[in-house]
Amino acid sequence: FRTWYCWKTIQHSRSCTLLCEIEKLMIPLLTYEFLDYFNKLSLNDKILVEIGAGDSTLYWAKRFKKVISYEHDPEYYNDLLQKIDHQNTEINLFNKDIFKDPVFLKNIGSADCIIIDNNPNYIPRDAFALFIRNNSKSDVAIVLDNSTWNLKAYSDLVNNFFVKDFPGTNRLKEITVTSLFNVRREMKYYNPKINYA
Repeated sequence: FRTWYCWKTIQHSRSCTLLCEIEKLMIPLLTYEFLDYFNKLSLNDKILVEIGAGDSTLYWAKRFKKVISYEHDPEYYNDLLQKIDHQNTEINLFNKDIFKDPVFLKNIGSADCIIIDNNPNYIPRDAFALFIRNNSKSDVAIVLDNSTWNLKAYSDLVNNFFVKDFPGTNRLKEITVTSLFNVRREMKYYNPKINYA
């Protein structure tokens, strides 16, 4: 019995190590500082729209009620299509006409959280930021990855939302910033006795 138990314990330990390594590969390329903060939030009743899919889609599917991902690269799209749990995850291949897509508009309008993490060489992130700002719910949370590398998107969002920045490193050990915009700037937050003009 003892030999069998020890063998099972070793096998369990090896499989846990392997699972941890696999989980590490699925961690989104967002800063660890952001992920530490965000993973403490209750998201299991929330809808996520992810712009720029990948293994992170699998990560988010474990944390959100529903994940709707958009990817422009057919190779990433087809690979992910084989891996996702179709019960709570949907992946869509998009092209440069995405802003004319009524389903994309509907998904942006119903999302609780939107992550902008696409390849900015295909469609700049500031184009997504502007579209989301104009078409999302008033209480949406917007996550912009690599915000200091995408300053036009950051500038547009910070002029319209309060922001929490999470500088740090990601799993590739890149130094970057992930930013969370989740409260729209409204006059009620400003002192009425001050002329801001």
